[in-house]
Amino acid sequence: MKKSNKEYLQTAMITGATMMGAFLARKMVEKTWEKVTHDEAPKNPSDPDITWKQALAWTLITGVVVGATRVMIRYSMKEGTDKYLKG
Repeated sequence: MKKSNKEYLQTAMITGATMMGAFLARKMVEKTWEKVTHDEAPKNPSDPDITWKQALAWTLITGVVVGATRVMIRYSMKEGTDKYLKG
């Protein structure tokens, strides 16, 4: 089955919004971490100043927030682009 131009446009719009949303969600988590802990976000787990507890907490928090953000954006964008492109 061949994709139409509208389907390619929809895919591009959803992908772009998802990437931007995930980036912004990660930045939000980073700023929140720094505000709450008064310390830099542990982005590099091989840093000797980063404990396992910090590295695991950072991984879990960013994974959940970014993952949930991606799902919500994809779902919302799919519905919105369906209405916009097909109607």
